[in-house]
Amino acid sequence: ALNHLRLAHAKLSDAEKREKEILRRLDDVKRRLDYLRHVAGEIGTARLVEGEDEELAIEAKRLANVEELTGLTTSLVDVLDEGDRSAAHALGQAFRYLDDLEQIDDTVARWRETLNSALAEVDEIARGLREYLSGIETDPERLRHVESRRDLIFGLTQKYGPSVREVINTGDRAREELDLLDTAGLDLSRLKEERESLAAELATRAAGLTEVRRKAARRLSDEVTRLIGGLGM
Repeated sequence: ALNHLRLAHAKLSDAEKREKEILRRLDDVKRRLDYLRHVAGEIGTARLVEGEDEELAIEAKRLANVEELTGLTTSLVDVLDEGDRSAAHALGQAFRYLDDLEQIDDTVARWRETLNSALAEVDEIARGLREYLSGIETDPERLRHVESRRDLIFGLTQKYGPSVREVINTGDRAREELDLLDTAGLDLSRLKEERESLAAELATRAAGLTEVRRKAARRLSDEVTRLIGGLGM
């Protein structure tokens, strides 16, 4: 009975602690309500995506250097696959020399596969560069948008950062605290019911234990009286 009483008391104490904690958090949210709304709104409106700052940095650099990118890519295509001094032309000559070598010593034929692979790789690189070149275009409006977005992200990381992930987490925490305003009433109502039920259980068990002790004391008193009578006292 005593163990049951202690367990009931522990459960009641835990319920009271949880109730006090919700009330404490609720008071804290109310005290910081304007700030939390500002944080949640500012970060939520930005609709940040983790990693976008790195992607935007790459895109901004590309958009700001369109002319240089075009010139370098064109030069690289020329070196690989255009004109008499290109790598593709040189490899073509290598095949002709290899053909002549095979007429004298056919053991050199084993290098033909390596030359084929080299030519295929040059062709693949040149094809990829041409596709890349076709995607390079001047877009001042897009560059302005990218830089504006980067400025926004930079400002948010200065206030809530240091990373986009941390800014997102800060916004999530602010919204979670604001959500407490909607859920606290129901939580407190449930805790009140739980606390009242536990208090009633504790009172019942305490009363039962008191009755057990009273009966035990009465039996002890009767036994003592009997023993004294037996001793003729």
